[in-house]
Amino acid sequence: MRPFLGSEALAQGLLTRGQLRWRYVPILPDVYVPKDWPELDAWHWAEATWLWTGRAGVITGLVATHLLGAYRIPLTGPVEVITSKRRPPKQVCVRAEQIADDEIIRWPDCHLTTAARTAVDIGRRRPRDEAVAILDALAHGNCLTASEVLRVADRYAGTPGIGDARLAAHLMDGGALSLRETRLRLNLLDRGLPRPQTQITICDGGSTTTIPLGWPWCKVAVMFLPNEAAAHPRLLRQREIQHDVLQAQGWFTVWTAERYSPRILGSRVSAAIETQKRRAC
Repeated sequence: MRPFLGSEALAQGLLTRGQLRWRYVPILPDVYVPKDWPELDAWHWAEATWLWTGRAGVITGLVATHLLGAYRIPLTGPVEVITSKRRPPKQVCVRAEQIADDEIIRWPDCHLTTAARTAVDIGRRRPRDEAVAILDALAHGNCLTASEVLRVADRYAGTPGIGDARLAAHLMDGGALSLRETRLRLNLLDRGLPRPQTQITICDGGSTTTIPLGWPWCKVAVMFLPNEAAAHPRLLRQREIQHDVLQAQGWFTVWTAERYSPRILGSRVSAAIETQKRRAC
């Protein structure tokens, strides 16, 4: 069963007032779910919020990213919705903003912003690193490009935070497969290193390895070493094979783990790039 409007159920004779009171609980004004429902997820809250707006609002923000398949950032805070309705309950954040018709996805159970418009809204309001992580996930799951995000951003020139949205679009990379990869890429860029390429496939005979990020032009790779590798010989052996494949192709590998200092890692990568450049001369 899905969230429903109590007033509609009563008007259509589907429930009596007693049944509505004893079997269901309101999660938003006039929006009900069964009392024995488990914890509500993004889909439930999106539909409930859409119903609260009179089926006229457009879900945006973090909930929209989850509906579009970007789950890397946990849901926190109220549901953001573009609507003219006022006096929202605490679970809802109203955004009284303009939105073009081609920036709306119309599903039977709710309307939400397109991936590009969602990216603009996220980029405007979230801290840079968090915004880029969300945009990376949107790009990966929706084949979203920076040009699509920038095209929507250009429609709202002068809107507060639009410059931050443009920056996030320039920094996004759908090849990042985790928060860790996004953070690493941003850390290296913040230290003045050239922009890396993501998900680079290297083949050597019968062996293939994928580099999370690296610089093919100078053959420098950054690879993740699991903290638990010493306790798992299979994982350690896998890393050794990857190292051998890369070394055979002339790559310099910089290994990293969660415990490594971003500053030291940046220095190691910078030194590796300089070393490879000298070797190529």
